[in-house]
Amino acid sequence: MLDAPEGALNLSELVAEYHKFTAMIIKKDTQEAVTSKRIFNNYWDTCITYEKSYYARLNYLYNNPVKHGYVPHAQDYKWGSFYFRYRSDYKYIEKLIKEFPCDKISINDDF
Repeated sequence: MLDAPEGALNLSELVAEYHKFTAMIIKKDTQEAVTSKRIFNNYWDTCITYEKSYYARLNYLYNNPVKHGYVPHAQDYKWGSFYFRYRSDYKYIEKLIKEFPCDKISINDDF
């Protein structure tokens, strides 16, 4: 999830370039990724205007590795920010997860 300031360059182009560059490095340096068809799956531009929506979507992003079967618990996925946030303040994170559930978010991401 990104926050683009007013007057920012085209965010979708920035993300595409970031994905391209980062995927090349990951495939070069990570044996498991060499045979992967994709490193990054999706990008879409949405304006989030409500705090509840923001935290529910953040919770959704944190739980994506679980949804796709990479790990049994989101805090076990070492490649995302949740791994570090959970370890630094797990009580606060667990409160957010309960207060802003992501199960009502309808986003098609079956890759």
